[in-house]
Amino acid sequence: MPPKYIREPARETPLLFDTDVLIAGGGPAGILAAISASKNGVRTALIEENSFLGGMAAIGLGMPINNTAPGGIEHGGLTSDFVRLLCQPGPDEALVNETRIWGKHIWHDPELLKTKALQFLMECGVKVILNARVVGGIVEGNIARGIILEAKGGRKAILSKVLIDCTGDADASAYLGVEFEMSSKKKLQSANINFVLADVDRQKSDCFFGADYEGGAAWEMDILSSHDFVFKQTEWENLIRKARSCGMLADVPEGVRIWWYGHALRPRTVIFNAVRVGGYNWLDTEDLTTALFLVRKQMHNIVDFLRRFVPGFENSYIQQSSPRLGVRETRRIIGEYVLNYKDVTNFRKFPDGVVRCDNPFDNVFPGGERIPLRTLPVGEWFHIPYCSLVPKNTEGLLVAGRCISTTHEVQTAIRGMGTCMAMGEVTGLAASLAIKMEISPRMVPVEHLMDQLKKQGMTPNG
Repeated sequence: MPPKYIREPARETPLLFDTDVLIAGGGPAGILAAISASKNGVRTALIEENSFLGGMAAIGLGMPINNTAPGGIEHGGLTSDFVRLLCQPGPDEALVNETRIWGKHIWHDPELLKTKALQFLMECGVKVILNARVVGGIVEGNIARGIILEAKGGRKAILSKVLIDCTGDADASAYLGVEFEMSSKKKLQSANINFVLADVDRQKSDCFFGADYEGGAAWEMDILSSHDFVFKQTEWENLIRKARSCGMLADVPEGVRIWWYGHALRPRTVIFNAVRVGGYNWLDTEDLTTALFLVRKQMHNIVDFLRRFVPGFENSYIQQSSPRLGVRETRRIIGEYVLNYKDVTNFRKFPDGVVRCDNPFDNVFPGGERIPLRTLPVGEWFHIPYCSLVPKNTEGLLVAGRCISTTHEVQTAIRGMGTCMAMGEVTGLAASLAIKMEISPRMVPVEHLMDQLKKQGMTPNG
């Protein structure tokens, strides 16, 4: 029987550089963490495994950035500044829209975002390293000292005074030995890819669905399955049955939701968030490969169905699909406080509440799990406390994004892109304060942090 492990020879890892604040991950949380830290006068670097910045704001192919104004009030600060950057006039100007479910959200051009984000970071003096993946942590006792990365140039080390984990999967935290929770793969939220169909006759498709796509209104249709805010049409269901009876949609399970957005910025295109798989471990390479194959088969099934049966899609074609799987949930770190279901349903406000959130719970579980309370009352919100961004028992480390300290249910509500941006801004500021005060981020006085957030323009209390 072949051995289960091989022994690698010992090696010396070259030091790439050292910095004050190092951000792992260049998605919405990481971008704002880097901007916030740098603008507060500390040396800042960011590494990202993709060849572009933006995370889901880029991988989602223009899916709107939601939760930018919880309770009707913008997050403010650098987060709102960055959103406004995406809304500057021009041929690719973003469009601001508002719905009952998702609140104020931003339709944007993902290609423009990639460039603007990189340009903004460089203008702020942030050292950006793309195509670099975290593969190890540097820790002394219980103090995070940096990370090990792998890139085209080989294996390198970066040292930091404060590390901010914005990887989504809590990769850096895990390599540093931080305690975390992760649901079984039967309970992990489903993952998907998005795709864009071009050359859609939107007049015909809008007429068929009775939809008004002006301003980027989102419609959710269901394949033979009920849902609490799905717009159902008998004609649509009949088309699905007809397609299935002749062997179409064979790779699309019944009950898979189809979301599509008439792209507010591109009059003949439609963004689909329509293929979804669950029951896999999103940290397992073989599971990821299997899932990607399945969702791409689903994508072509759905496109063939639309071309044949749905008015307006006869000549449509796949213009673009996500370059990687959109994962919603993996590791959740154990922080000083684990944000829980009652905190959300009671709209709890914390003394160290640094980010407001009014996102609804998202029922995207493969086993039919349902979470009560889809939406919060108009104008209401709950706090994400600073202590949920601080890992237990590890110094020199903060976490922002979907891998913060929450329960499985609450994670579905706090992972919206606007929320992640605000969390990133908080951690960047907190890291800079810790460095200037020569203390661990855990020890930053809450009153001082809240005061500085307000001076930066943020609105943690509305």
